[in-house]
Amino acid sequence: MKPTLVLITITILLSCTHQSNSRKTCNIDSNDEGIYKIVIEKYIIPEIDSCIHYDSIKDKLYAIKNNRKNLLLRDSTKKFVDHKINFISDSVLINNFIISNKTSCKIILGQINSSKMLPFSQEENAKFFNKNKSPLFGFSSLYKKYPDVSGIVELSKIGFNLKKDKALLEICFYQGPLAGFGLMIILKNENGNWKIENEFMEWVS
Repeated sequence: MKPTLVLITITILLSCTHQSNSRKTCNIDSNDEGIYKIVIEKYIIPEIDSCIHYDSIKDKLYAIKNNRKNLLLRDSTKKFVDHKINFISDSVLINNFIISNKTSCKIILGQINSSKMLPFSQEENAKFFNKNKSPLFGFSSLYKKYPDVSGIVELSKIGFNLKKDKALLEICFYQGPLAGFGLMIILKNENGNWKIENEFMEWVS
């Protein structure tokens, strides 16, 4: 296990605990929900064919065949930590995304395919992941309480261009101490249907 990657994982999880403190009432409409479902189906659902199982006798985590495929969804959107977005030329799209994500808002999604999206609050996240606990202990405790889930999903608000035919969002998935990733995703609307146009890896562990 590489200490640097473990540190990255726990730092990201801890930052998520503090980033959502300023939840405001905001509108996540059916268009937003449709985009969220597209990216979850594309990037998360294939990742959970197997799930992390905690063996209390051996005190170890194992990857096993996943039968129920439920997911914990952070119940407030992820605030964007400012850094250069140099992979997109559309400044309007970038600025709309950055401004939109200066604050977070409540998000609820139902079921996507066979996966139930179970609300997971920042307060509960802090109970499992904090400076006094290792990432392994945090995930072990998490899967003890939620034996039917395969990880934590976190989504940003969605930024749009002027024509509202391009969208930009961030998605993060945390499955274990060294099992997670963060992506920036661009989608394009063609004839009323959103399609993924490009993706950019922000981090992986």
